[in-house]
Amino acid sequence: MTATGSWTVHYDWGLTGNFHRTHLYFNFDGTFGYLAGGNDGTWTQVEGLILWKFKRLPDTEYNTVYSGNVNGEVMSGIMLSFNGEKGRWYAVKKGAKVFALKEKVNLPYLVDKESKPKLDPVGKKIES
Repeated sequence: MTATGSWTVHYDWGLTGNFHRTHLYFNFDGTFGYLAGGNDGTWTQVEGLILWKFKRLPDTEYNTVYSGNVNGEVMSGIMLSFNGEKGRWYAVKKGAKVFALKEKVNLPYLVDKESKPKLDPVGKKIES
């Protein structure tokens, strides 16, 4: 399956366990749009592998890169920012049927955290 279309990307810089989300649209021509702002970039897919790179700094190779696996209407992987930050991500395609537990299970080692992201999907620091 091709990655073209609208996706909700959940990302976690620094492996904190706090995922934040944004929307991306992967175009047929190998470009993508970051719907929450002015950033865009290019993407490629070979069979079940995907890679996309933001064009934050167009005159340099130092751009944030996401790579991962596509499996139907979900994909997941790792990312590396232009300043060396590392993280993980997963995405769900718009219209995908996602199933969740009906009962909420409170496990003693899971703590609900409410936080604002310190980095945006491109890896840029967010001013408070």
